[in-house]
Amino acid sequence: MNADAIREWVSENMRSQGLAIMDLRVQPDPFDGWRLWLVSDAFQGMPPRERRALVLAGLEGEHFEWLDILTSEEMSWAGKAPLDSDVEDLPLWPEALGRARTLTAPIDGLFASDLDEDLEPPLIGTFYSLKGGVGRTTALAYTASILAGQGIKVVCVDMDLEALGLTAVFGREHEIGEDMGTLHILDALDRGAPVDLRSHLIRVDEGLELYLVPAGLPGVNYARLLRFADPLAWYREEENPLRRMLDLLRTLSLGHQVILV
Repeated sequence: MNADAIREWVSENMRSQGLAIMDLRVQPDPFDGWRLWLVSDAFQGMPPRERRALVLAGLEGEHFEWLDILTSEEMSWAGKAPLDSDVEDLPLWPEALGRARTLTAPIDGLFASDLDEDLEPPLIGTFYSLKGGVGRTTALAYTASILAGQGIKVVCVDMDLEALGLTAVFGREHEIGEDMGTLHILDALDRGAPVDLRSHLIRVDEGLELYLVPAGLPGVNYARLLRFADPLAWYREEENPLRRMLDLLRTLSLGHQVILV
């Protein structure tokens, strides 16, 4: 059965008993079975086993991983309700980024040049937080896609060296070479070796001026370089590989206007 069929079956079970539904949500569980959330004040005084038997009559073959059958009063302690949609309805990364490119309306915002003297391009924007999993990669990918969709030339740099994921978001993992990426650039600059940034660039979309410097290619060599990297030193010292990499990015002859890190 699908979510719509289960929703209709539960609704019919309630109608057959003359019970009104205040809220009904059905969603596939990401791991197994279904999530069901049903609210009706008709359940007042009815024990949980009786509620379940009434609501799920005829659905004995379906597995419900999350089942809340509540009154409106009980909702206050039950927590957040599941989405009332199929997982398949949620956009995948290519679709989500495609939607971002359709946002062509001017963006209203306060920029550094509104507060101080005009800044020389390329402008550098950073996406950072003190906690992982808060959406830095997502925010950067959306921002880059929106700006590139408006004709702005953008270079993205994946500096999340321990959880490299920006290349995967853009669907370009297969284009990363063995000695390519941010970690290799920083290692070479730290050793005083010459670096050609163009050899580390991936064009994300042939129809847009959107480029990416990946963090690197995951593997034994990447893990070895990461082990010996000393990011704290990059912030303690005036002259450091991170600063030199940003200087190289600024002078990269792409005509780019924005660098997102």
